[in-house]
Amino acid sequence: MPRYVTEGPEPSPERFRLYRLCDCTACRGTGKDLDHHPADGGPRSPCPDCRGEGRTRDLVATCATPEAVGVALITLGREGEWSNGCP
Repeated sequence: MPRYVTEGPEPSPERFRLYRLCDCTACRGTGKDLDHHPADGGPRSPCPDCRGEGRTRDLVATCATPEAVGVALITLGREGEWSNGCP
């Protein structure tokens, strides 16, 4: 059974993704593995959770059109999604 009464184009896939960047909880935002001790020798390895970036990406929303991105940002702001200090 078709989705629409008249055949029309399928809705576009949601190609825009909004992420929140928060400090990594495993390395506390340093990007380095905190379990590595200088006595072990060698440089500190990158944090396995954030891959050395110090921040983790958390998917917040997906949108299909550029206009929907603006609506999503405003809606998320009104819901307090950005008030936790993560850009």
